Amino acid sequence: MAPEPFIKYDIGGSYHWKWYLVNYDGYRDFSDSLVGLVPTPGRLLDVGCGDGLISYLFFRSGFDVVGLDTSDTAVQFANMISDMALLKRMGAGCGVFFGLERSVHHSLIV
Repeated sequence: MAPEPFIKYDIGGSYHWKWYLVNYDGYRDFSDSLVGLVPTPGRLLDVGCGDGLISYLFFRSGFDVVGLDTSDTAVQFANMISDMALLKRMGAGCGVFFGLERSVHHSLIV
């Protein structure tokens, strides 16, 4: 049996951002608290970045961010957000989990 297609972003759009903006069930408070757990900015690798919300929050706090996801739609949302915010230190890629340079060090992987 073939695996089910991963279409939650095709169906729900960039729902993490929607939840964050309206603070659905304390989602904004929870998301912001994650960033507060890491006192020193560095290089962040966000594996499974989805629509880029967590990547953006860490970027906003001074991190250099690379986000990876297997969903083309999710990465399009993440790239759209980074383009709108004119982010130069945040990038997202799709399906590149095994193509990362081994010499690049990340201080945090989420």
